[in-house]
Amino acid sequence: MKYLSQAILDISVSLQPLQKELSENEFSMEMPLGMFADCDVIAPCGMTGKEREIETFDDPSVFFSPSRIDAECIWFDSGFITNRFPAKNIKDLPHKKLSFTFEICSETIYYNNDWPSDITIRVKIKLDDLKLHESNAVSFEIGVKEDAVHRGGLNLFGKNFGDFPQAIIMTLK
Repeated sequence: MKYLSQAILDISVSLQPLQKELSENEFSMEMPLGMFADCDVIAPCGMTGKEREIETFDDPSVFFSPSRIDAECIWFDSGFITNRFPAKNIKDLPHKKLSFTFEICSETIYYNNDWPSDITIRVKIKLDDLKLHESNAVSFEIGVKEDAVHRGGLNLFGKNFGDFPQAIIMTLK
């Protein structure tokens, strides 16, 4: 009789280091999850902090509560959250590349690898359209459209949830 077992449950490969030295012409800023500037979310939804849930689940009005600043995991069925990164430190930097790094997945109860969700990310189309020298902030929106074909919601993870200890990071090079 032959016994078999699974030796590896999960493998994660990153082709870029999580921590990297920035040159004087590069800028990076990490925005805590709960510091979003605007939102419009549809239940089921909620937020939880490092130690406990933030107020009540499935109540979109909680997303406007001051306690949202402690959010480490955000989820919702559809809608969006918008982060605004301050442009003060990047106005005079030469720029060719703007990137955002974050951990996200479709939203489902428990765990399901076959739960598709059409997650939409919005930033202005061209880097020049951001007009960094004129703007006070760079807007970054994450959401799921109500009319999406695969409306599977989303989970957005912060420093104390998920597999990577980070919130939303904007980098300008």
